[in-house]
Amino acid sequence: LIEANTQTYDYSELEGKFDLVFVDADHEHPGVTIDTRNAFRLLRDEHSVIVWHDYGKDYETVNWPVLRGILDGCPDDAHRGRIRHVSNTLCAIYTRQDLPAYRPERFLPDKVFDMTLNVQRPR
Repeated sequence: LIEANTQTYDYSELEGKFDLVFVDADHEHPGVTIDTRNAFRLLRDEHSVIVWHDYGKDYETVNWPVLRGILDGCPDDAHRGRIRHVSNTLCAIYTRQDLPAYRPERFLPDKVFDMTLNVQRPR
């Protein structure tokens, strides 16, 4: 447990030592970006996992500034593609393990709209 300002803490002695990194600190984009960069440096190996708390505002609503910070803090696109929301939690995880993904049907559109718009100048 590190109880310090994560924006200024010197992580150099801890790099590459952790199987699990749990991030529950700043919830704004700049802070989450820094925390995410640091979290990736702390991972021991390809089996290590990162968990971010407060990725969700509630169990179904993404906390968008936190997600943006997570994505911006990832080393590359390969890492970004390994982030998953943990259902029924406020957490997201990074793991290299292949996990089944579930996309609830309620988030998929069930209608298609065709629209015509006529614009006229006022007389």
